[in-house]
Amino acid sequence: MAGRGRLSLLSTREGALAAGGHRFAAGGPGAERGDHPAPTHGGTTGRYEREGARAADLHRQRRPDQRVRIDPRPSRRAMAAGDPRQLRGQSAPGAGGAAVNPSRQRGLTLLEVLVALSIFALAAGALLKIVGEHGRHAGQLELRYFAQLAAQNHLANLHLQPNWPATGKRTRKVALAGYRFTLTEQVEGTDNPDIRRVTTRTTGDDGRLLSELQAFMGATP
Repeated sequence: MAGRGRLSLLSTREGALAAGGHRFAAGGPGAERGDHPAPTHGGTTGRYEREGARAADLHRQRRPDQRVRIDPRPSRRAMAAGDPRQLRGQSAPGAGGAAVNPSRQRGLTLLEVLVALSIFALAAGALLKIVGEHGRHAGQLELRYFAQLAAQNHLANLHLQPNWPATGKRTRKVALAGYRFTLTEQVEGTDNPDIRRVTTRTTGDDGRLLSELQAFMGATP
């Protein structure tokens, strides 16, 4: 009798479990999504069903733009220690919203300094060459000006002489404004016997011709 009682008790429990499983399966996929949770009578199975429905509701209600935000700024400890792994790649908003690497804000590199110095040296060399050429041309213009002035002074002295110069070629040394010149005077006759042509050439110390002037002089009365 005791064995039959136990056997009937086990059959009753298995029937109850089967009925409960049938009711859980009848809930269908909607029960898993939390739309219409299957009716339960409490216990462990009912608690799992309620937790699963709550998780499904939270998953549907979460917005897609909700993401975990990480502060890109390094920590104070990393900044104080100068940890390159924490400081590398950090950027700050610049003009127009562009990111600027702080490592590029430390100054010029050695290569950039050398390139700038080479460009400056080329520009300075060209400028010095231009200034030197200008100074040399200015000196040549000054030399030619005083050579012409010396020739004019010599012709003026010939006009002041009581007698006109004799024909022929003569050479003399003159100094003017710190320069030394060689004057060559050449007197020639013309078709008119009362007029003579005087040519004065001025050369420098190196024998280069700097000025040449011609004048016509009449016979002294």
